[in-house]
Amino acid sequence: MENISHFTCRIREIAPAAPAHYTLTPDIDPDALSKELVSHLEEGMSFLHSLKGARDIVHYYMAKTALHLSEETFRFLLQAGDTEEAKQYLQQLHAKYGAEKRWAILEKKYATVFAEYGL
Repeated sequence: MENISHFTCRIREIAPAAPAHYTLTPDIDPDALSKELVSHLEEGMSFLHSLKGARDIVHYYMAKTALHLSEETFRFLLQAGDTEEAKQYLQQLHAKYGAEKRWAILEKKYATVFAEYGL
């Protein structure tokens, strides 16, 4: 079985000056729009080039206390032997989401992941 990971984020997350949406209207200046798009794409590409490996992506999501890819984050950390960092991330997620009803479901999922690594 092949393990495929992915990295997604909105352009606005990595290029804060970018708008939430680009809109084409009859009165738009195509040259100005092109310059704006190129600028935001260059900013985004600069960010992507700064990512040197999987750990950088993991830290990106951890800094956001994101649930997106959280199970994969735990697996990455535990497989790398970073048990303490995985436990800290669990505490970080609990601090943000622990009061929500869905936390019981998430907690069971995370416990299963930790158990896979004998923890």
